[in-house]
Amino acid sequence: MIGSEPSWLDRLKTLAVAIFSLLVISAAGYYIYGLYQSKTDDCALRTKSANPVTNCVSLEKVDSKESRAKGLSGRPTMNANQAMLFVFDSPGKQCMWMKDMNFNIDIIWLDSDKKITSVKRNVSPKTYPNNFCGGNKDKYVIETAAGAIDDDQISVGKQLNF
Repeated sequence: MIGSEPSWLDRLKTLAVAIFSLLVISAAGYYIYGLYQSKTDDCALRTKSANPVTNCVSLEKVDSKESRAKGLSGRPTMNANQAMLFVFDSPGKQCMWMKDMNFNIDIIWLDSDKKITSVKRNVSPKTYPNNFCGGNKDKYVIETAAGAIDDDQISVGKQLNF
């Protein structure tokens, strides 16, 4: 009937459609937020970039004796969104040098649990032949361009995810 008051059943249907629509919109928003979080939370290190999605540092893994010895030697430069991850066979006192380096780096030592044990900032190639060593139980070392990493990301005791 035209102009008549909607029945309680019509009102209930309208309310059910509205609630269902809100649930679908909320679920879609939660899903999109989850995708965003997984992209940002999987990042081991971040640069000082203002954009939390694009400032993730890419870790180049070196795990053989030869590749660890060469490290970053001979490279002309390193981008702020790059780092080298040294993986050692067993935990111990891991020492790094600046042989044939062309730029300053930050060095980050981590134990088997990937917790930061030591940090050395702005190490110059001019320091060669000196060695820089972390603690006695380090399994990983990360080298990155000096100053590229957000200071909040490389404090001693912080655990990294890689």
